[in-house]
Amino acid sequence: MTDPEPNDYVIEQAEREGESMLVGDLLLYIERYDGDERPGVSDAQLDAYVEALAEKNFFARGPSNVREQIERRTDDSETWVEEDTFYRVGTDRVSNFPKRWHEQLGPDDDLRAFVRVMAEDIETSPHGTDRGGQGRGVPEQLLLDAATVLADYDRGDAKTELEELRDRDELVMDADMNREGRVQLQE
Repeated sequence: MTDPEPNDYVIEQAEREGESMLVGDLLLYIERYDGDERPGVSDAQLDAYVEALAEKNFFARGPSNVREQIERRTDDSETWVEEDTFYRVGTDRVSNFPKRWHEQLGPDDDLRAFVRVMAEDIETSPHGTDRGGQGRGVPEQLLLDAATVLADYDRGDAKTELEELRDRDELVMDADMNREGRVQLQE
């Protein structure tokens, strides 16, 4: 088996964001733009990116900090735990999203299915999420991120579909003043 080659677009995005890029964002970019048919990112893929970025002196605190952060924040839970958690989704694979989401959501699902599955986990988790303000539902940005990874949506297309579903009252946004509010199924 050959070593994975990092996707140039992911490397460019990381360089563009620079030191402000969070480890979760790097993992999200890899999942979105360099994913294979299996859930998450393999350890070998992640190592290839860390090595490529280290060669460009990208990491102010050193490349080992990336792996340490991911290992420290990775959980074996198959459902949502809390914000800033990564999930083991295979023997040597990690993801921003729980295994259950990978198993239950895919290209054949529209955003209503995403909201149903994601809200069930987030709302039953003792920690939930702080993103998107207070209340019930799925934070909009988390919903869009999940759709781009788990169903290969283009981010713009996902945003357009969300707006259309809201216009038809099939999905609703909470009344919170947060500009990235929470999305819920119409009751």
